[in-house]
Amino acid sequence: MRIDSRVAVPLLALGAIVVAALVPERERVGEARYERLVALDDSGRVLRNGREPAQVTALSLFDERGGELLFARVRGRWRCLSHHLAPADGERIAALVNAVAGAEPMVATPATDLDAWLAAFDLAPGEARRIVLRGPAALAPEANGDVLADLWLGRGGAVRRADAGVPRAEFLRLATPFDAWFEPPTALDRCELPPLVSPRIVPSDWVGFAEGVARVFVDRADGSGFELERVPDPSLPPNISAWNIRDGVDAPWRDAHPLLATGFVLFLGRAAPVRAVDPRSVPALVNERPDVRITAVSTAGTLLELRIGPPLLDGSRLVVNLDTQTAFEVAPRPAELLTPPTDWLVTPGASIPWDPYLR
Repeated sequence: MRIDSRVAVPLLALGAIVVAALVPERERVGEARYERLVALDDSGRVLRNGREPAQVTALSLFDERGGELLFARVRGRWRCLSHHLAPADGERIAALVNAVAGAEPMVATPATDLDAWLAAFDLAPGEARRIVLRGPAALAPEANGDVLADLWLGRGGAVRRADAGVPRAEFLRLATPFDAWFEPPTALDRCELPPLVSPRIVPSDWVGFAEGVARVFVDRADGSGFELERVPDPSLPPNISAWNIRDGVDAPWRDAHPLLATGFVLFLGRAAPVRAVDPRSVPALVNERPDVRITAVSTAGTLLELRIGPPLLDGSRLVVNLDTQTAFEVAPRPAELLTPPTDWLVTPGASIPWDPYLR
């Protein structure tokens, strides 16, 4: 939901809020003060009255109709349980928790006509969105979701808190609304990913990126393909690597173009899917005999394997990431860039094919 500047409401110095044409009469509200929505301790755990602080290990986003996107840490990595266990953007989730904890809403609950105010700012049931922060027992049936904070969100920074799912009789205003957290990721190509889902086939937390990619194998079902091997070259800038390339184990090594080869390796961590798909729906042939198999090996020997199905009618492909055990539909252009001919890494052209995705 986007803020409509035509109904944006100023906060006056003494907390008086005037909602022109949206409430029956203008009235003064209660005395204004600032109050934290959520308080964290030094280790980032949510403080709870009379109970031990708890780490946020799951959270939910609810739309106006009550539809839930549930995110949780699974084996140490954030996943969207509501979207085929797609990897979630852990950095963005951490930023959301910090944004909630850093928010200082002005408490300005009117003494009368509260329902009119709530309706005017879409804070009533059936109109409000919600962010629910959950603790370590979030997935335990007996824990009722282990709720640490339940926030109802309306228009223009309007917010109210809830206890045991029941919203409080209050009307708060935030200086910075939480609308952006409900926006899906952006990508150059068509993107149908939900909010907070990682917009990458290979999420940025794959350990091989930190270790450094040393080799890449691209094997095609017809027996063709190539192998890239990173080689030291102190004359190149730190963000560019030298690579050798060969067309098979019996072929001689030759020089790859540093910018082209580096661009391709970087693109492995930038390629965005259209959407995640149920891994059980992937045809067996994609896993048993993929059209293209990409294997990246880090300097420490960590493996990443992508299995890519044949082009569909529109040129898109299915890609299975064995590291995350997730499957994706990939749009035609990034699918083409994932499966380049060898010449694309050797012979310079007018531009670097992967450049638009690396900016």
